Amino acid sequence: MQLQHHGHVHLDLSDRRRVLLVADVHGQYHLLEEALSSRGWDPAQDALIIVGDLADRGADSEAALEWIARKGVYRVLGNHDVMPRMLINGEQPRKTLIRWGGAWFADLPDERLREIADAFEDAPVAMTVVTPGGYRIGIVHGDCGDDWDRHVELLSSPSMLGHRACVELSLWSKETAMNMLQSQARLGCGPERVWCQVDGIDHVFHGHTPVESPFAHCNRSWIDTHAYDPRGRLTVVDADAWLDDVDTHRTFG
Repeated sequence: MQLQHHGHVHLDLSDRRRVLLVADVHGQYHLLEEALSSRGWDPAQDALIIVGDLADRGADSEAALEWIARKGVYRVLGNHDVMPRMLINGEQPRKTLIRWGGAWFADLPDERLREIADAFEDAPVAMTVVTPGGYRIGIVHGDCGDDWDRHVELLSSPSMLGHRACVELSLWSKETAMNMLQSQARLGCGPERVWCQVDGIDHVFHGHTPVESPFAHCNRSWIDTHAYDPRGRLTVVDADAWLDDVDTHRTFG
């Protein structure tokens, strides 16, 4: 799809106390409030990065508009964040978007729908972030290529061949994570054999693929723990603390 705003931004958050990450909130803002409160969240000192999918499926989806404006909160686009625009552009049938969790916006007046679409899309597809601990991390909702600088170049250059495919990969793909989670069926090997290192970056964090517990593999981590599902939970990760002890999060060795 044609994006309305940025493909990629750099953020230097090295002056913050912590950089916290959460993925796929899906309107469960009561869970996010509880998680941040338990961690002593202070927007004057801490940064929160939402790794895509602010809304849909959860009961409080329209509260996403208030969270977008909060001090200390940053985000990248997820596939659900572009669904209001997809309805406006006729890119998916209304009934499909409702099935995917968009019932809350499907019947809004056109003017309000456009306001929501514009607000949701006022975010990059990916971020490169410098953390207080000095790590240089990538943030992208779905998936990415094996060279971060090339991935950033494609996202940042709408006229380049491969830009559209790179956006789709970033927003929609679960391929790398599913190759690990279903490695025997897909690839005929154990998950530890799936290589997913990304050059040019210390670590990349993803949401989008629901997992029972957040995990790291090579220099990538997946942190969507299915907050909107009654059997799931919302996970908030301190980026520096996670990376300082990353080997303990390597589910597959």
